Amino acid sequence: MRFRGGTATDIMACIMAAVFHRRKSLLIALALLIVSLHAVAQSSVTPVANYVPEWQTAAGGHQEFDVASIHENKNQDGPSSINVPYGPDPAFIPTGGVFRTQNWPLWQLIVFGFKLTTAQREQMIASLPDWAKNATYDIDARSENVDLTKDQLRLMVQSLFAQRFQLKVHSEVREVPVYDVVVAKAGALGPGLRPHPAGDACSPVAARNEQSNYNGALTIEGGFPVRCGSLVRMQPSQPYLRKEGCRNLPMEQIVGTFTGMANLGRPTVDKTGLTGTYDWVMEFFDESFGRRPPADAEGMPFDEALRKETGLKLVGSKAALRFLVTDHIERPSEN
Repeated sequence: MRFRGGTATDIMACIMAAVFHRRKSLLIALALLIVSLHAVAQSSVTPVANYVPEWQTAAGGHQEFDVASIHENKNQDGPSSINVPYGPDPAFIPTGGVFRTQNWPLWQLIVFGFKLTTAQREQMIASLPDWAKNATYDIDARSENVDLTKDQLRLMVQSLFAQRFQLKVHSEVREVPVYDVVVAKAGALGPGLRPHPAGDACSPVAARNEQSNYNGALTIEGGFPVRCGSLVRMQPSQPYLRKEGCRNLPMEQIVGTFTGMANLGRPTVDKTGLTGTYDWVMEFFDESFGRRPPADAEGMPFDEALRKETGLKLVGSKAALRFLVTDHIERPSEN
């Protein structure tokens, strides 16, 4: 740009024009960058229309309770209960067709109804409105079918939410950072992981009437919990440790619990190649909810305990996983 022979005003005008054009170019470049990043983000999320999980089809598809009563519980500091284990595991004692909760969190009811894993749970909660993240409910729902399975109860809870809470959801696949859980050394599992013994008598009812404050105070040889078919919170050797175990569960379900219990911050994916069902037990530093062990604590962080006690390890990776997203939910009309 030439300034020869111009006045100060002319020179200033030239400078301002140059600045304007440079800023305009930067703004255009920035806009293009934002559009590109948005396109990349959108390409990693794939909505899935009319997706129906296999377990829903196996349980018989759409089902409803014959009668149901729902009331919001305003005393959230009061006692809470549910008459079925709400996690995705198969542990279940027949309820005679009754589903009952007291002061139970709404988001946990959705977790139960849709059989969500720990990683799916966090994404679903994030899509809820604030009131739904905190509300708790008393529910008494009944079916004339007294032989309902756990998954059939889940389907009825889905219908209850669609009818009374106007719940609408959709499924989508997202590529997200994960931890693959693999065998650290082929053929060398640790003492805390073993194939479930063939022919071993194993019941989800065992020890339910003999519990302490921990669900698995009673153990069998090897330190595994007595009760089968579900994750069991066990009595740790020190108050700053956490001890978890299970019996007769597939590795996919065991691995799926690691995300939450170890506060890993990303989903865990079973890449062990171990088939059949397994017994598992581990003790490690409890770092959930911001907890930290004392400086002189004896024990191991989760990843170290995983390797030494089970022979497995975490490997950072990416994977396309399915998530449930809430589109709409309303407070129910009580009756």
